[in-house]
Amino acid sequence: MSVLIKGMQMPTSCNVCMFDVYGLCLINKNIEAEDELTHSCPLVPVPKHGRLIDADALHDQMIDYVADGYANDADDYEAYYDMVKDAPTIIEAEGE
Repeated sequence: MSVLIKGMQMPTSCNVCMFDVYGLCLINKNIEAEDELTHSCPLVPVPKHGRLIDADALHDQMIDYVADGYANDADDYEAYYDMVKDAPTIIEAEGE
């Protein structure tokens, strides 16, 4: 599981990171370089985005919608499914 800290900007180096205390990274307990982010840094920038949804859950709902006979046209379903499937991923899926 991950944590998003709203409002936190991606640090440009370890020495300006809020998780650096006297050269010790509080996240991964490593002694870090001061002028750059190290390869072991677990922080990941999150690009600007709109509302994030669970596309897999939406897909399952769409399948149920079609199976229950609510879709007007199977082609409509396929078009919507393609839009969901092809939408950009902002944060990768975790867990199951």
